[in-house]
Formats: sequence, C-alpha cells, structure tokens
Amino acid sequence: MTTANKGLDQPAYNSNANTWGTGPLNTNFGLLDSALGASTLLNSTGLGGTTVVLSAAQCVPLSLVVSGTPGGIVTYSVPSSIGGQWVVRNGTTGGYGVRVQSAAGGTYVTINAGDNVQISCDGSASGMIRNDTTAAAGGSTTQVQYNNAGVLAGSANMTFNGTVFTAHTLDASTGGVIFPDNTTQTTAAVPAGSDTQVQFNDGGVFAGDAGLVFNKTTNALTTTGLLTAAGATLSSTLTMTGAAVNGAVRVDVASATTCAIGAAASNYVRITGTTTITGMGTVASGIYRDVVFDGALTLTYNATSLILPTAANIVTVAGDTAGFISEGSGNWRCLWYTRASGAPVLQNPAYITMKAIAAFPFSFSYTPRQSTSILTVEVDIPSIAGQNTSSSLTATVGASTLNTASITFTNIATHGSPFRVIGAYQNVSTAALTIGSGLTGGGALGAGTVYMRVTESDGAIS
Repeated sequence: MTTANKGLDQPAYNSNANTWGTGPLNTNFGLLDSALGASTLLNSTGLGGTTVVLSAAQCVPLSLVVSGTPGGIVTYSVPSSIGGQWVVRNGTTGGYGVRVQSAAGGTYVTINAGDNVQISCDGSASGMIRNDTTAAAGGSTTQVQYNNAGVLAGSANMTFNGTVFTAHTLDASTGGVIFPDNTTQTTAAVPAGSDTQVQFNDGGVFAGDAGLVFNKTTNALTTTGLLTAAGATLSSTLTMTGAAVNGAVRVDVASATTCAIGAAASNYVRITGTTTITGMGTVASGIYRDVVFDGALTLTYNATSLILPTAANIVTVAGDTAGFISEGSGNWRCLWYTRASGAPVLQNPAYITMKAIAAFPFSFSYTPRQSTSILTVEVDIPSIAGQNTSSSLTATVGASTLNTASITFTNIATHGSPFRVIGAYQNVSTAALTIGSGLTGGGALGAGTVYMRVTESDGAIS
C-alpha cells in the first residue's frame, strides 16, 4: 500500500520481516529525496492546444521543468487525488505560456514564458492555486511604477497616460533624449543669445533674439520692431520716454444715424457721406477719436448723447475736423471743432460790420465767411433830421430786397441804440455781396452816422 500524494510505501502490519531496511525504508527515502529536490523534465516541442496527463511518478519531484518549442499553450494535468506543491519553470521558447491543473477539476495556473511559479493543490475539485501573490500597483492610474523594497509604488512626478510621458526631472546623460527631428540631446542645452535676451526654441535648440530682451533688475521688457498684443489691457500709466506713440493709419467710416467711430481700428477717422448723425455708438468711457469730415452732413446736438461746442446742430463742411471722446453708455462729447475755412463754430457768430453813412441811399460790400449761412442785416441810426415816424428803411442784397422795417426815429438820439432788424438773406457761396439801403417817407439825413451790422449764422439753412 502507498500514500496518495507522493506514493510512499506503507508496509502492512508484520510485513517485510528482516527486509525493512532494504524494502520500504530505502524506497521511501528515495521518494522523499525526489520530492524535496528532484525535477521532472517535460518537453513541449510540437505540442500546443493539448492537455498532457502526468503520471503519479512525474508528480513526485518538487520541480516541473518545461522546455522545448511548443506551437501554442500546453496544459499539464496532475492526476486526481494527488496533492502537493511544485515549482513550475516555463523554459520554453516561442513566448507561449503553460498551464497546470488538477484532473479533479477546478482552476488552473498559467505560467508565462520565462517565469518560475510555485503552485499547489489538494487533489480535489478545488483546483490548482498559485502560492505567490502579486503586489497591487501603487499610485494613480497614469503614474509610472517603480520598485521600492519589493513593493510596487507610483509617483506623481512621473506619469504616462498612454500618449504623453511627463517627468518633472529627466536624467538622460547616458543615452540622451531623441527629439522628433531625430536630434539627440545628452546634456542640458546651453541657451543662446545674450544674458538678457528672451529664449525661443528653433528646431529643438534654444536661441535668443536681440529684438526681445528682458532686464530682470529693472523688470524692463524691450522689443525692437513690431509688438502684437491682441486684446491687451494696460492697468497702469503708459509713460513714453524719448519716443512717440504712433497710431494706425486713418480709417474711413460711412456716416449713419449712429456713426460707430469708437469701433474703428484707428484713432484717426474720416467720416464719409452726408447722412445726419445723432450718435456715435456705445463704447467704453475714455475712448477718443480725431475726425475729419469728407462732406456736408448735420451733427445733431443732444445735451447728453452728442454734446457739441455750440449747444446746437453743426452742419459740417468738407475738411472740417473735430475731436470726440466717449463718456460711456453711448454718450459722446465733442471737445473741439475746427472749420476748414478757419471760421469759428458758433450758433450765431457776431460778424459785425459797421460803416459811417453820410447820405441816403448808401451801399457797402460784405464777404460771407461760409458758403451756406443766413445773413441778418440790422441798422442803428443816431438821428435823421425831418424824418417822420412813418418812414421806412429798405435794404437790398444784390437784386434781392429784404424785409421793409418801419422805424420810429424820434427816440433815436445817439449811437448805441438797439439795432433794428431790416431783413435776412440766405447766401449760397462765399462771393462778395453788395448790401444797399434806402430811406423812404421824407426827411433828410441829420447829424451823426448811420451804422449797419451783418450777423452770419452757422449754416442754419432754411
């Protein structure tokens, strides 16, 4: 009778008389020696996808050594009821694993090519188990694992997500780092350029540009050439030293009811067209534009949204210039307005012409300051001898007769009395005009001088 697992000889009672030493004892010592130190050699050449049933004798040694070149995975089956533990070495070539299972059923253990694995079973359907355990990987999913005293662990300083490898410090002094352009870097790259130049990367090599330098002592960044700062906002005062701020070239903006000069990509704007303007658009407070007008249009005064120097509408003339600044919320203020002709911009500029008159009728010449305006003709008469109260004074501009004004002369004694309005005339050019005046109703001119005054409005055409 023998044992179930290793087949040791178990003599019956009173058997093997005088032959114990040469019989069971020597046999069992041999089996024990084999179980503790011998190996069963298994050649897998030509096998693959097959199951090989081991004999009881093959299961006695401690080691099962598999060699050869299989054509696939080979399964070795330990007979039912045989238990024990083994060290299985997969020494095959070709990269295939081998499996060891119990014929009684249950799980099997896979030994990858090149591995040595300790396995065991009790000969029942509970199956074959692997005695060693695999350490759980430390760190997060993307962290590269390293071995520390036999325990796997990860570090957030070195991660790999399947595409990008990130290392806080990379030591590649021996093999070097190969860049995508196939250049190899074995030492730290030496920055090119001077001490203050900002570095840039060109073909994997650091390089500096004298056109962009940074002084770490004064915190000054100096650029030579074009500086592009799309959408940049300065949060402190911009101070220029020995240099000018040169703006963008003039931008044309078509006149419109809301003429959005604040959206123009330049501080210098030319407004074209003749559409009446009532607003300049909504932009931040402080935005400023210098404007030149290309033609005649009306700027509509508004005490809040379009504040003009005259507190009244302005009719522009080609070549007129102005400066506008936004006060926010769609409100704009005209800080200055200059006529191309040099004439001041007033709602009712008092262009005064006075002339001493010795007798009636009389005339004098007047040259309008603007090509389109209203000329108002007034008179101041100190005294007229013998003139009665029904007399009237008539003024003509060229061939046009102005309004006839009835004038009471009895109370006009000295120069400085209120001027009497004779009439109004609309001019259409800056050509010189002849303004004449006649007195009807009798009487003669007495002592003193008659004064005429012409007031020219600012384009108030009706």
